[in-house]
Amino acid sequence: MDFESSFRMFLESFRLPGEAQKIARVMEAFGAEYYAQCPDVFHDPDVVYVLAYSTILLNTDQHNPMVRHRCGWSWSSVWVFRGWKRYSRGTPQTDA
Repeated sequence: MDFESSFRMFLESFRLPGEAQKIARVMEAFGAEYYAQCPDVFHDPDVVYVLAYSTILLNTDQHNPMVRHRCGWSWSSVWVFRGWKRYSRGTPQTDA
């Protein structure tokens, strides 16, 4: 199963906690399980974790009314990719 479908199905099954540390643990567990079931999609479970956590950050930035200063991303693929790349610096698969 592809990442997007798996992630949507996973997030529809419960409500994420509000604390960042708890969200990080949940995303880490998702990354480990996704990698165990689909090891040929990503080369490391940490990459799945970073992608999942970054997706949560981007979604919060775009849809939470409490966020005052949005990062200025539009939904064009170039800006979303640049925003994700900025959030994912230092991971094994990015060069940024």
